[in-house]
Amino acid sequence: MHERRVGEDLARTARDAADGHRLVGVDVWIGALSHVQPASITNALQMALGVDVDVRCVVSDDIADPNAVDLSLTAVRVEEG
Repeated sequence: MHERRVGEDLARTARDAADGHRLVGVDVWIGALSHVQPASITNALQMALGVDVDVRCVVSDDIADPNAVDLSLTAVRVEEG
């Protein structure tokens, strides 16, 4: 349930960043202490954005990072042309 809500929030941010362009991919940074699995957030984002959207996750192993409990959208890729 947590991943679904986070996925919806990230999807909303991605749509806003795409500024009307067709989204083709998003990159997500997952903090070491976030307790979120890449497969779960990928699934949640694809449910919110469409299964054809490429989701790339980077999982940090740095538990001392000040953002270790967070997730963040690090890139939004849109269709060119």
